[in-house]
Amino acid sequence: MSDPVTPLNGATYAGFVTVTETGPHGMITLRGDPGDAALGEVVNAITGSSVPERGCITDAGARRCGWMSPDELLIMLDRAEVVETLERIGAALDGTHHLAVDVSDARAMFRLTGGNVREVLAKLTPADVSPAALAIGILRRS
Repeated sequence: MSDPVTPLNGATYAGFVTVTETGPHGMITLRGDPGDAALGEVVNAITGSSVPERGCITDAGARRCGWMSPDELLIMLDRAEVVETLERIGAALDGTHHLAVDVSDARAMFRLTGGNVREVLAKLTPADVSPAALAIGILRRS
C-alpha cells in the first residue's frame, strides 16, 4: 500500500493569514440515528466523548466527532486507526441501521493562523463566523 498524500502535500502560504495544510488525517463518515443508544455507545468508545449536539464538534484529544447533518457524524482520528475503527463500528452496530465509510481521501484539513482569520473566513463562507456564532466547539460546513 502506498503512503497517503494530501492535495497540497503539506504546503504553507503566509499572507493576510497563514494557511497550512495539516497533512493526512483519518476521517470516517458515520450515518445513522444519533439518538440510538448503540450509536452513542460506539461514538463514546471510539472518541471518548458523546454524540455532538447539532452544529457542534467534540474534542477528546486526538479524536473528534463532528455533527454534519441530522443523521451524519464525522469521526476524525489518526489515519492508521481507520481500518480497525471501521471494523469496531461494524461489529458494534451489527443489526443496527448505519453506514460507516472511510472518507479520509475525500477531504483536506487546513490550519489558519493570524490576527485576521475571521475576516478571511467571512470572505469565503456565507456562515456567520463572528465570535459568538463560531466559538470553540462549533462546527460549520461550507
